[in-house]
Amino acid sequence: MIPLALLFLVNCAPDPAAPNLPETEAPTLSLPPDLDSIDFATTYQDALIRAASLDVRGPWAAHAETLQGLEAGCPDVYAGAPDLDSEVGDGGYSWSDRCSRADQTSFGGWMWWSNTLASEGDRADAAGSTVTGQRDLEGDATISTAAADVLFRFNGESHDTLSRVEAPDYLRWTWSSEVLGDASGSLLGEDWRADVYLYAVGDDAGASGVELRGNVYTPGALIAERFDSIAVDLSFATPETTAPEGCALEPSGWIAVRDADAWWYDLVLAPRTTDTSAVADPDEPWSACDGCGTLYVRGLPQTEREVCLDFSFLWDYLITPPEPAEFALSLRDLLPEAP
Repeated sequence: MIPLALLFLVNCAPDPAAPNLPETEAPTLSLPPDLDSIDFATTYQDALIRAASLDVRGPWAAHAETLQGLEAGCPDVYAGAPDLDSEVGDGGYSWSDRCSRADQTSFGGWMWWSNTLASEGDRADAAGSTVTGQRDLEGDATISTAAADVLFRFNGESHDTLSRVEAPDYLRWTWSSEVLGDASGSLLGEDWRADVYLYAVGDDAGASGVELRGNVYTPGALIAERFDSIAVDLSFATPETTAPEGCALEPSGWIAVRDADAWWYDLVLAPRTTDTSAVADPDEPWSACDGCGTLYVRGLPQTEREVCLDFSFLWDYLITPPEPAEFALSLRDLLPEAP
């Protein structure tokens, strides 16, 4: 019989095949931030402006600027989709190339674009006029200078539509914009990655409404020198548009920002519900129509900290649809003038 003490020693002996792992320190979690150091009202206002500014106009203008003074063969321009395996829409124009122009502007990749602008009627008549525009931009391209400075880099797609009805003493318009992808370059002003949808409607009587939802990442342009990401899902309207049972002081939905330590700060305003009412539960602290929201930090409510915003700035900034002329872009506009 083997003594129990000997069995114990045998069972506790180290396994010669076991790996010799180095000692590691346990990971440490970042502590909750000092909320007193954050101006939340200004932060969320700046985040709203940043998210709403990412519409089709930025990539479209940069795209048109890089094609000014087209040269034969650089880049190669096609009618319709580029000569590659792509799934873009019908019609329009495209370029696909890897080349350098005489001014040392380099093109690499491909871009496809399509735009239409139509008008009927006379806005001076009682029946008025209707103007509709649509433009689409898709691609994966980089355009650089001779010094290898990026003028415009775009990988994604963007679309917008405009409808404008105008008559004497009457104006009504609708505009929708969708941007999905990432872009950078000096012609844009800042780098971003975005998935943003915006829908706006307005008239000459001051009635306006906006839906804004999506995500934005801007690593090179921090909000309040701290936040690099935005997530938003909001709908709001001017007092002229708001129903009697609604709230004109604050939008429905929420907006969130994230700092470099991956802490999310969510501001919940009037929550949305399936029956489209503005308030889900009248007993919740966010139910009051006061322009204030409940702050959540990583999902935990900060009930002692109320964040109030003056949303009147939205009507001076967000409700600015593009002019119909911005939808007009033809190859003739891009060709150099004959000597």
